[in-house]
Amino acid sequence: MNKENGFALLRILTGLAWAADAGFKWMPEIRLNIINVLTQALAGQGTMESAWINMWVHFANINPIFFGTLIAIVETALAISLITGVFSRVALYCGVLFSFLIWSVPQGFGGPYAAGNTDIDSGVIYLFLFIALILGEAWRKYNMESFFRKRS
Repeated sequence: MNKENGFALLRILTGLAWAADAGFKWMPEIRLNIINVLTQALAGQGTMESAWINMWVHFANINPIFFGTLIAIVETALAISLITGVFSRVALYCGVLFSFLIWSVPQGFGGPYAAGNTDIDSGVIYLFLFIALILGEAWRKYNMESFFRKRS
């Protein structure tokens, strides 16, 4: 398997993981509980982290159902794009931003950093994965865009 095929396969597998996660986000109890998820990240955070998370809590409080649904829509769009390869280059850059937001808001940058904490959470790993997919140009192979271009 060459490098381009490998990165494209990794893109598709990442899309499948995002699809599974998006499926959970469409559950009503998850979308209804979004404020609790965000406020739990505040425990033990420093001043700057708390201000960042509080900004998002206040934004989500405007309309929690809409905010939760927006997250589900973004995750679903990322999954579809990564699996099909349609707009996957754009999706990879959006994935970097969205992974940073996941890591920095509900995961609180993996904090609080205190004795006993042994994990920085998964958001940063997704962030690095999306960067690797960009560097590997994962959009080049196994995509529906090239399939439709050949037929027209």
